[in-house]
Amino acid sequence: MPDPRLASWAEMCSIGRAFVARHPTVLYSPTSLEFREMVAVYLGSTSPLAARLGVGRPVRSPRVSQRLLLDQWGFALTVAQEPAGASTDSWRAHHDALAHLFYGDAKAAGLEHVRTEVRGLFSDLLPPPEQTRLRQTRDGLVPDAMLRRASVGSAAGEVRDHLHDLKVIHFAPSRYSDAGVRARGAAGCAERRAEAVHGDYDRTARQLDESFYGAEPDPLARPIWLRLSGYPRVRGHCIGAFGECSSDVHALLQLTASSAAERHWRSAGVESAEAARSTYIAIYRRRWGAEVALQGARLRLAPGIDNTNTRYNTIQIQIRIIHLSLIHI
Repeated sequence: MPDPRLASWAEMCSIGRAFVARHPTVLYSPTSLEFREMVAVYLGSTSPLAARLGVGRPVRSPRVSQRLLLDQWGFALTVAQEPAGASTDSWRAHHDALAHLFYGDAKAAGLEHVRTEVRGLFSDLLPPPEQTRLRQTRDGLVPDAMLRRASVGSAAGEVRDHLHDLKVIHFAPSRYSDAGVRARGAAGCAERRAEAVHGDYDRTARQLDESFYGAEPDPLARPIWLRLSGYPRVRGHCIGAFGECSSDVHALLQLTASSAAERHWRSAGVESAEAARSTYIAIYRRRWGAEVALQGARLRLAPGIDNTNTRYNTIQIQIRIIHLSLIHI
């Protein structure tokens, strides 16, 4: 595992550091607890929350057989799982808040054919739904968004519907290695995860075909994989443990800013869309970067410490009350 201070410095990108220049507003007003964690993650320094809870305390782990202890940087809090019946589903809340912001801003900026949480693309190829089957199983593959944009390497002006999927990675040996952090450059670990998204979709499509269309001897002639292959390569978006963003998140931000400038440059009172574009890039960069940092801090504040100790259970309850109140603002 690399030193978090080195990893934060080496991996940080322009979106990840933009929250430093963002002023509080009605829609963006982190609490003091949240802002402390945001700054700690940005600098790769020790977590104030971890120090308050007690470094070395047991943290609830998603694996029963795994004993997870709270580290001084607080990274264990981002992989901890809340107990059944008391869960705020913090992982999903973290992911969905960022997906709603990125793709919602793209839609509001005027990008064409933007759909979010695209269900039903493959459901007609699956068996009739049963009440006992989860919705995710009934739908097969569910991209986070579909946007119409230019394909990589396509002819000028050629646009197609692209599937997009957002991933969030945490500071763990499987994602961050010392050699990888030193060699890959800014957001290199997040970029590596983003590049693997299309392979995940391809593998899942083949598994579904094997389950429901195994009678077809040619795997490339099976319907679910054929439908997926009718789309361009799935675009992976990834947010790293320090708030760094993969390259296509930056590309989407540029595209969103260009579209917003084309639509609003006259009402903004500037000379041209090109003149407005840089302003919109700065606006979206601060907006996205602040939300990424804020949601990362809230993810840390959501899980609790093992409640075998009354003192730390009290602190856990206080933190959870703060978190839940922020969710419903």
